[in-house]
Amino acid sequence: MPLFRRATGAMKKNTRFAVLAMSLLLYAGASPAFTPPAPFTADFTGARFPLSAKARISLSRTGDFYRYTLTGSVHAAFYKWTEIYDCSVLQLRGNELYPLEYVHRDSRNSRRNVHTRFDWARKSAQITLGDGSEREINDLPQPVWDVMSIQVRMRADVPGAAPGTSFDYTVLERGKIAHRRVTVDGAESVRTDTHDLQATGVRLEGVKGAGTFWFAKDYAWLPVRISMNDVTLDLASRPEQAMQPAAPPGAARPGC
Repeated sequence: MPLFRRATGAMKKNTRFAVLAMSLLLYAGASPAFTPPAPFTADFTGARFPLSAKARISLSRTGDFYRYTLTGSVHAAFYKWTEIYDCSVLQLRGNELYPLEYVHRDSRNSRRNVHTRFDWARKSAQITLGDGSEREINDLPQPVWDVMSIQVRMRADVPGAAPGTSFDYTVLERGKIAHRRVTVDGAESVRTDTHDLQATGVRLEGVKGAGTFWFAKDYAWLPVRISMNDVTLDLASRPEQAMQPAAPPGAARPGC
């Protein structure tokens, strides 16, 4: 889910970095250990001259359904450059998460919009792009993630992973299958505007860049820092106030 769009002129390079950062591209897959990810709502801020960004990330749970969203804005000085919305809906079946729907919307460039619907009975995905074109991907490997749902799976996998553990993951990006490797590092101190936190670093490597992400064990593995291609996003909320209760089962499946 890119949070920044590509730009022209002097801002183009900065925007590319920002897209990677604000998308929080944590590519995750299945692992032997599984901890259901805890719901949360938190604010993040980041900057790379001349751009700054604000984002609210929220994971809600209703019964066996999860809804993961990012709502953000990018600013150049006092000018709001673009607004981004990303959403993924997942279902928990046993010890596995299944993405059901993914939506990306960019207020400045609608051609970057994406809507993906997964059909696991048929092992297929129907994708509608911002230009109105549609495509269907069949024979999907299982599991495969969109660029939001993988973040939820990452938080389920990291608690059971020892330092040095690496995972290979598969992700569906704009109708194409890609592969990523994530390696779990040890714990280290991370200073945000609100706290000094002990957090586990997780390194992402792939053809579209590399990055490091930090999750705080003492706060149900809440993401507290994301660094990709020299862009760093820090938790702006107080971590003890970020955690949210799960809703009881029985409600209808959420949508994006």
